[in-house]
Amino acid sequence: MEGMTELVFVYHTILTHYSSDWTAFYLDFVSASPSERIHLQHPYGDENANNQFLIYNCGSDEGVIPTMIERFPSHIAQGFDCVIGLRDVHGTRYFDIYKAGHEKIEWPKVNALMQDLETTVASADSSGKMSIRFSIMEIEAWLLAMPELLMDAFTSFPYDKIASIDPEIAFVHPFKELKDLVPYDKHFGIVEHIFSHLTPNYLDALLKSGKCASFTRFYDCLFNVN
Repeated sequence: MEGMTELVFVYHTILTHYSSDWTAFYLDFVSASPSERIHLQHPYGDENANNQFLIYNCGSDEGVIPTMIERFPSHIAQGFDCVIGLRDVHGTRYFDIYKAGHEKIEWPKVNALMQDLETTVASADSSGKMSIRFSIMEIEAWLLAMPELLMDAFTSFPYDKIASIDPEIAFVHPFKELKDLVPYDKHFGIVEHIFSHLTPNYLDALLKSGKCASFTRFYDCLFNVN
């Protein structure tokens, strides 16, 4: 994945998913950032568990696929069943290469970007064990789709302003939308503060809400739901 926010999100999503049985998983991560290494417990879980996860923060959207391709053979050799990449749609590629505008989501260009990157991944692996998933347009859309979580983290969060909106469809720049509503930034402390409130109920509500289909696709892939 491309950054600290994604690492913390996925870290807490895995912990929360298995919260009823802490012996059911084993989780570790690799990151150049000292904040995650110091403040997030790792490794975590039972090293003999069947469900083993390694999160790798490569530091940028454009670094996700090259890092996946480079590390894929060694991860499969270590016994992992698959390698999953996660990156935002919003970014340099979307605006500069696909020439998308900043005023509204241009779905043909979103779909073209995702299809092109999926083709790149598929061409590097014929086994089907490597895949790429996308947060549309940014991972903050997934946060905005859990207003109860944000109310837990920020008592002043304007629930009624966002509760009926699908952020994946409504916002070109979800980071900015979230920042306009609460004191949010990309620093570890605030990101960890939010995700430390994540519960199974919040995940379940998002999955059942019909919002942020990109989250459901990632979640199902991560936990092999389908």
